[in-house]
Amino acid sequence: MRAAARSVIGAGPGAPRALPILASALAGLLLGAGVTMAIAPAPLEREPVPGRGLTNVATTPAAPDTFLAWTPGGLPDGFRHALAELPGIRRAVVVRSDVAWLTGSRSETGELVDRPPAGFAYPLEVASVKPGEYACFVPPADRGTLTLLAEGGGILGASSARLRGLGPGAVLEFGATRVPVVAVWPDELVGANELLVSRDLGWSLGVRRDRYALVQPRGVPSVRELARLLFAGPPRD
Repeated sequence: MRAAARSVIGAGPGAPRALPILASALAGLLLGAGVTMAIAPAPLEREPVPGRGLTNVATTPAAPDTFLAWTPGGLPDGFRHALAELPGIRRAVVVRSDVAWLTGSRSETGELVDRPPAGFAYPLEVASVKPGEYACFVPPADRGTLTLLAEGGGILGASSARLRGLGPGAVLEFGATRVPVVAVWPDELVGANELLVSRDLGWSLGVRRDRYALVQPRGVPSVRELARLLFAGPPRD
C-alpha cells in the first residue's frame, strides 16, 4: 500500500510518470468555501444603535480550515492512501462519486412510487464515503445519522427528495439491492449529489471513482502552502 502511494506522490520508482498526474490534481486545489460555510456558524450581525451613526469597525475574514482537492476525471489511483500518510493533515476524507442505476422506489409505507419500463433504469448521481471520516465535515447535529450508512442506509439530497417525492423511510431499489433512506440533507452536505452512501455499499452500486478530497490541515496554511504540503508526500523511510 505504501509503495502504491509513493508512485503517485513521486517518492519512489516511477515518480516521473506520476508527477504530471498529481500536479494536475493539485492544480484543482480550491478553497472549499461552500463546505466551510455549511459547517461554520452564521456570522453575527451588528445592529445600529439608535441616535448614533454607523461605526466603521475593522474586521478580519475568518481563515478557512477546510479545503477541496480535485481534478477533472477523478483523483489519481492511490491518492487516498497517500493523503492519509501526510503528517501535516489533521483530517481528510476522499469522496467517491458516480452514476448508479435506479430501478425503482417505494414510499415509507411500502407503496410503489416509481419504476421505469422493463429493461430501463434511471441514472442517479451517488456519492460514497467512509462515515467516520466524513463526520468531521458535517454539522455536529447530523453526525449521528452517518452511523446508519454503515448499516446500508442512504441519505438523499433535498433536491432529489423533492424531485422523487421521497423522504426518510422510503426505499431505493438498484436491481436486487435495496437502500433505505435514513435522512434528507441539504444538497451542500451531500456534495450536490443525489444520494450519499458508505464506500462499501457504493462499490456494490458501481460507485468506484475517487472524485475529490476534503482536507483540514494542521495550522492555517494558505492554499499555496497546502498544495506544497500535498505535493511533498509522506516522508521517506
